[in-house]
Amino acid sequence: LAPRIQNELVNRRNLSSAAAAARMRLIERMFTSPEAALLGMDSTKKPPEMSMYLSVLKRTAMHRQNGESWRIAEPHHRSDVCNVLPALKHMAELVREKQDTRVNIATLFTDLRNPPYGVRDGIIPLLLAVFAISHDRDVAFYKDGSFLRELSGEHMLVLTKAPEIGRAHV
Repeated sequence: LAPRIQNELVNRRNLSSAAAAARMRLIERMFTSPEAALLGMDSTKKPPEMSMYLSVLKRTAMHRQNGESWRIAEPHHRSDVCNVLPALKHMAELVREKQDTRVNIATLFTDLRNPPYGVRDGIIPLLLAVFAISHDRDVAFYKDGSFLRELSGEHMLVLTKAPEIGRAHV
């Protein structure tokens, strides 16, 4: 059930600092420019986040055109060529299963790393961002017990660096 992402920058257990910075810039764009093609990146330039975008978000159809604009959402099961849907569905199941409690983000990350999902650490924050954006009306996020009214790339950075302080709740 592991995702099949072909990108050497994120498809690893430990990211380089440059790759981690590029991933955070990409996540920030996911929150600030989801309605723009290429998340608003310049198509004539090829920063590392463009490579991540093309192989993780565009190829998986997690960022796709919707009429005149674009949106971030879980891929349709028929277009899930990279097999990201099982991990995304598992996140939703975990959060729904524990409706009376808040799910620790660190526990969620550990669950995704383990079989049968085997998601690499470099991809988990991107999947968490897609999950948060596509379930923004259903799932609430907390940091240190405080409700995060509106998620941003900065919040995702904190939840990614210190997942033990984050919680998700239906």
